[in-house]
Amino acid sequence: MRLSVLLFLSIVCTAWLQQPSSSTCSKKTMAQLVAYAPNRTEPVWMAHRMAPPAVGYAENSLAALQRSVTLYPCAIVELDVRMTTDSVLVLLHDDTLSRTTTGTGKLHQQSFAQIQGLWLKDSRGHVLLERIPTLDDILRVAASSHAFLALDMKPGTPPERMMQRVAKHNMLQQVMVICYTIAEAQRLHQLYPNLMLALGFNDAAQIAQVHQSGIPADRLIALTPRALQPADYYSGIHLQNIPTSFSAFGGMDTLSNEALPTAFQEMMQRAGDIVCTDSLDRMMRLIKH
Repeated sequence: MRLSVLLFLSIVCTAWLQQPSSSTCSKKTMAQLVAYAPNRTEPVWMAHRMAPPAVGYAENSLAALQRSVTLYPCAIVELDVRMTTDSVLVLLHDDTLSRTTTGTGKLHQQSFAQIQGLWLKDSRGHVLLERIPTLDDILRVAASSHAFLALDMKPGTPPERMMQRVAKHNMLQQVMVICYTIAEAQRLHQLYPNLMLALGFNDAAQIAQVHQSGIPADRLIALTPRALQPADYYSGIHLQNIPTSFSAFGGMDTLSNEALPTAFQEMMQRAGDIVCTDSLDRMMRLIKH
């Protein structure tokens, strides 16, 4: 127990020293937070699925959100939104319940009443005394703490319904929405012209389609491939004043403690706008600013 407390305090101190002050972030909108800035010395961090520790916290949970907001007030918290059969929006990454909860079957085939009694699990399968949160639960906490959220709409999630909840909690300026199609992004831009939209910039054809979409560059975030690309790929996006989001999860996140700092610096020279990671605690501990 004592070791766990000391480790937590160490992480808190490291995060406090390395993050901008929370008061600075509390005055920003999402657009201001992620705006492209040449010669950036540190990225905007994004906590993938809230980037909880392996033990004691579940991804997409209220506890993980509260922890992230406390330790990293200037980080973006990425989360996954799905809908039950009776149209309640909840947080869950997979389409099935078994990996992260004590339930089974597909979420979209079950009502909210059916899943209310389920417990969440951490990444090692330990059952936690925490339920699947609704999107409203998350937005309520995020609004009160001025958290920044990246909303990943999973298949079957109606964009308009999700955004109605965001608007109700006055969170429109504190979120970005991850879109899987340009048509989806265009629709959201028509409804909410100031909303930040994240789209895949995976190849030249896709980039051209985004440029022709009519969505202003200052409303866009470029989701880039997990593998580090040639420098001119990122510079072409930056010429449009569009920030890039680099996915460290599954790639850079898996590097050894010795290899990670060098790889991080190489990435920062090309694509260091937003870095999305499963291991925010480790990144903050190893990367020296």
